Amino acid sequence: RATARETLEGHAGQITGLAVGRDSTTLYTTGLDGKVLIWDLGGARRLGRPFKIGPESWRYALSPDGRVLALGQVDGTVAMMDTQTLRPLSEFTVVPAGAVAGMGYVPGGRLLVVGGEDGSLALVDPRRGEILKRLPGHRHTVFTPSFSADGRLMATTSGFDTVRLYALPSGRLHGPSDIGDVSLSPDGRTLAVTRPTTGGVEIRDVPTLRRRAALTDADTIWDLARFTPDGRFLVGGSWKGWARLWSTETWKPASRKLTGHAGRVEWHSTSPDSHTLATGGPDGTIRLWDLPTQQPLGAPLPGVPNQYLMPQFSPDGAHLFAISDAGRAYRWDVRPSSWARHA
Repeated sequence: RATARETLEGHAGQITGLAVGRDSTTLYTTGLDGKVLIWDLGGARRLGRPFKIGPESWRYALSPDGRVLALGQVDGTVAMMDTQTLRPLSEFTVVPAGAVAGMGYVPGGRLLVVGGEDGSLALVDPRRGEILKRLPGHRHTVFTPSFSADGRLMATTSGFDTVRLYALPSGRLHGPSDIGDVSLSPDGRTLAVTRPTTGGVEIRDVPTLRRRAALTDADTIWDLARFTPDGRFLVGGSWKGWARLWSTETWKPASRKLTGHAGRVEWHSTSPDSHTLATGGPDGTIRLWDLPTQQPLGAPLPGVPNQYLMPQFSPDGAHLFAISDAGRAYRWDVRPSSWARHA
């Protein structure tokens, strides 16, 4: 039919060489950017599998079983995609007036929480595309929610509003706190509140919201702090291009500054076993870190050059998804057995 089946993007300069492996499923490319990229044409190995998403749909959430990817759209709709076939499943409207600004699946359940640019917040049944309940509390853009590991408590924040704590699935509101991004510890007892205006991170008790501590050496934290799945560390991302771990026992730094991005760390994700950290930024790359040794794992994973990439591990830790703000996304197989084939 003489039509393009797929476009592979990753080089930051003119492509100078192409070679297809003997198995016909591996492509090697060279470019004036000084890189050699290896492409997985079949999509079954460690190499990245690019796929298209809607324009500016970089708010997303993975289902607890890892089978469905929910993508938030600028028109207030949510598009559902099969993570195995990368094919669309359904689409439905949630945000009445504005874009989808934050989403998250409730752990251990089948509910999806959707926050809107208009301040709306809703509990949704994603299988039927049905809004089960709209939650009160915010007047401005609602960002990505954070949950306790048992799914009984949710924290949300708004850029110009307050932090809210909700009991789930009832949606009962616990009360407000100060402005900032939030992350709930896996046991639901601790809340990390970041302060974009001052660059600090405060540690508060749940449900009293009383301040317990402030992170040391966190003056350059921008607005991104998340607990690791095992609850031992809090990972912070900086606008200066580094990520760092703080101990949840002492609230002091537990790692060196993990550097490498040309720009701020826009998002990060920790593997389910808490051994691997993925960081993404505006340079169009994903960097992987071995947390026990604090060493990088291989070369950066390439995406769309000079575009934001937001990583997210699948629930089983086998794959890493990365959503860009250029209408493209990636799925990498990050299992050690898959990496070994290309060592």
